Amino acid sequence: MKTPSHQTAKLCNFEITAICLKKQRNILTLKNLKIPMKETEVKILDVNRLKIEQTLKDLGAKKVFDGDIETVFFDYKEGTIIKQKNVLRLRKMQDKTELTYKKVHVTQTAKTAEEHSVEVSSLETMKEILENLGLSIIDRTKKHRVSYTRDGARFDF
Repeated sequence: MKTPSHQTAKLCNFEITAICLKKQRNILTLKNLKIPMKETEVKILDVNRLKIEQTLKDLGAKKVFDGDIETVFFDYKEGTIIKQKNVLRLRKMQDKTELTYKKVHVTQTAKTAEEHSVEVSSLETMKEILENLGLSIIDRTKKHRVSYTRDGARFDF
């Protein structure tokens, strides 16, 4: 397993340090086997997005995604998943659909998530399977995302 590396990028008047376990999405893939990895997410609000994107490009970051994302969140009627502060989501990004279960760990310094993901062939079919297993849709979101990567760190806007 790859050991974490640290990447620091000077963006505007602050620094972002990302601890990277693997390039793209923090999932180590060996043939069809996906091993869950720890994800550490840092959210920085109220930034000059255009300036940061230009800085990332200047630093050699590559744009890896520019498109719409549809996400459907599920839980049991009793709220079993949410009560544990975990997440079960079905996400469609362009022509790829993925079911992900995030086991979230919150500390005073960070929120980390152990992710288990599997690619599925159809959002609608997987939605029907989950509903037939007793899960219900608790939220839906649609958003536009632009993503860059550099040295294993991923930057999403």
